[in-house]
Amino acid sequence: PIGNPNLEPEETTAYEVGLAHQLGDFTSFNVTAYYKDVNGLTEVINQPSSPNAFATYRNHDFGTIKGLDFSLKMRRTRTVAAELNYSISYAAGTGSYATSQGNIAWTNAERPIRVSPLDYDQRHKITAIIDVRAADGMGPKLGNVRPFENAGINFVFRAGSGTPYTPMNVYNEISLASVTPNPIGKINSRTGPWTYRVDMKANKNFQIARLNWDVYLWVINIFDTENALDVYEGTGRADNTGWLATADGEAFADRYGADGVAKYNFKQANPGSYDTPRQVRLGLRLMF
Repeated sequence: PIGNPNLEPEETTAYEVGLAHQLGDFTSFNVTAYYKDVNGLTEVINQPSSPNAFATYRNHDFGTIKGLDFSLKMRRTRTVAAELNYSISYAAGTGSYATSQGNIAWTNAERPIRVSPLDYDQRHKITAIIDVRAADGMGPKLGNVRPFENAGINFVFRAGSGTPYTPMNVYNEISLASVTPNPIGKINSRTGPWTYRVDMKANKNFQIARLNWDVYLWVINIFDTENALDVYEGTGRADNTGWLATADGEAFADRYGADGVAKYNFKQANPGSYDTPRQVRLGLRLMF
């Protein structure tokens, strides 16, 4: 697309209202409702012109984001603190990013104006945190030593519903350089799978030579859960396009044999379609 120096800033109108309530001596509950309307978002369009039409940018897109956030917090009681958060949100508009209508502008077609879920629309999000920590002089005693004093462990659980995608007829999403997929549903009418992850971090502080040291063990994605962040539009799966089961895929297999099929399967199992696998980090920090 050709740049446009006359683009105007986008306009955002946002409203938010919240309520905080103390449930007891150690627990509080918060709820927040929000609504945001965004106008003048940048979009690629086909600009009629003589002798030839061309693609350029205009302030034509708009979007609406609304939702509710709930939070339950328990401040530290003896050694335990906890927090639970839940969000439900809706993000809809005429384009998720500036080039959402790029193919339409490229083919000189008339752009449809349809409000659909945006690519980053995530309906549900859950976060739970538990922190157990012993201060100086706390914890069980082993001889003259308290091994767990000035130490703690923290668990973070995250879960979220999938983001939207537009369903397509099964096609070769791997090896074709140029392809025009055929939608079989409305824009972003289906969603990917839920994701789940648990992280853990344990640490202990101690003092040597008047210096404060902190040794920690950090485990990301403890259970090594395979969380799909991106899926193939023909199947809704992250590991299979479904194309090898079609007539064209079978012809490909006959032509290139087992070696060609193995290479295709290797490429469609893209690790970039998944969230972080299990990672174990051991570290030492010096504070002075």
